[in-house]
This record gives sequence, C-alpha cells and structure tokens, in this order.
Amino acid sequence: MSARSTIAAGTRADRGSRRYSRRRAVFDAVAAANFIGLLVSEALQFKDAETGFVLYGSAILALYVVAWLTLRRYDPPILATVALQLAFLGHILGRLVVADGVQLYHTQVLGLRGDKLIHAFNSAAGAVFLTVLFRHLRLRLGGWEGLVVVMTACGFGALVEIIEYGGTLVLASTQVGDYANNQQDLIANLVGAIIGWAVARYGLATAPDADD
Repeated sequence: MSARSTIAAGTRADRGSRRYSRRRAVFDAVAAANFIGLLVSEALQFKDAETGFVLYGSAILALYVVAWLTLRRYDPPILATVALQLAFLGHILGRLVVADGVQLYHTQVLGLRGDKLIHAFNSAAGAVFLTVLFRHLRLRLGGWEGLVVVMTACGFGALVEIIEYGGTLVLASTQVGDYANNQQDLIANLVGAIIGWAVARYGLATAPDADD
C-alpha cells in the first residue's frame, strides 16, 4: 500500500471514528430528555383542552424534533448545548412552577409579568447558543455577527408566536394572550437576544477555547 493510500485510509477511519462524537452524544441525550419534558409539559398545560390540542401540541413537538435533527448534524459544542438547555428549563419552569396557585408565567416579578422575563431569558440563552454554534462552524460573519444572531433568535421566537396564534384558532383556551401580549413577547425576545449575544461575545473573547 502506497503512502498516499495509507493516508487516505487513515483519514477515512478518522472520519468514521468521529461520526458520532462526544458532543453529539451529549446533545442527543439532552435533547431526548427535553423532548420527554416538553411532551409532559404540553400535556399538563392543556390537559383540559378539547381535541384541537392535538394539532397545536403536535406542531410544537414537530418544530422541536426538526430543530433537534437539524442542529445535531453540526456537533454543537458543550457550551452551546448548556445554553440551549437553560432556554428549555426556562420554558418548563415557567409552566410547572406554581406560587400561590399561579404559574410562574403569570406572576409579577419586578413589576413585569413573569412570562416576559422568561421570554427574555430564553432568547438570551438562544443567542448564546447561536453565537457559540456559528463560531464553531467558523461562519465568516464579521461585523454582522450580532445582527445575524439577534435576528435568528428573534425569528425563531416569532415562529413560536405564529404557532401560538394557530393554537388560538383551534383551542378554546391557550393562555397565550392577545395581540398586545404577543408584541410584548417579541420585544422581550429582542432585548434578551441582544443581551445574550453581548454576553456570549464577551465570554468567548475571554475564553477562546469554548469550542470544546
């Protein structure tokens, strides 16, 4: 076997050994656990709703699965997975944590409704995830990185709002609020995304090896 053939064979073997990396294994494990949590959360949130819940709940779960199967292909760094997990926990806690008979989403915190703070927190965590992932993929965004990250995070948030609007068409009670509430959600997403990107930018500047 020639030296060139040996190198080629070694390269193929190396690629094969990396086909299912540690980072992807961690991402899949976290995503699978979150899927179960999301399924339980959706069921508890709308357990008394009519059969239209199947359409709304299925759309949310389908979006999650599409995002999971798409993102796993890029072997997200552990830091990115942690950021995404924080966003998911914010969503779950907002629904399942109850204080004085009221969900965290509907409580008042620092003069703001709880769901706005959760929207901002989730969007910030999402922006951190996107920043780490984009740098991991070595996308050449230059000075446009902030805009791309923030608009991507806000775009995903807007997609969720569209699905929630669809839910109001098939469910008698979705508890997603009116037009003004949805706009406030989008504003909270925008503020959170800007903060998240700024934090990620500073953090990655001081910890350049965060790609692991």
